Amino acid sequence: MGIPAIKLVIEEMKEKYGCHEIYLSVIKENEPAIRVYEKVGFEPTGEIFQAFHPEPVYRLTV
Repeated sequence: MGIPAIKLVIEEMKEKYGCHEIYLSVIKENEPAIRVYEKVGFEPTGEIFQAFHPEPVYRLTV
């Protein structure tokens, strides 16, 4: 159920805003979310966003 929703958001971002890259960060312990993002095509950039927790940054090229 999460993957179709993410794909819809990606399509809307491409069509409405002309996005060519989409970035997100996720708490590194949130393995289920990371698996979903990777299944959709997000890849780790190697960067870390420091919020309340260190969060790896992921990028999707669309």
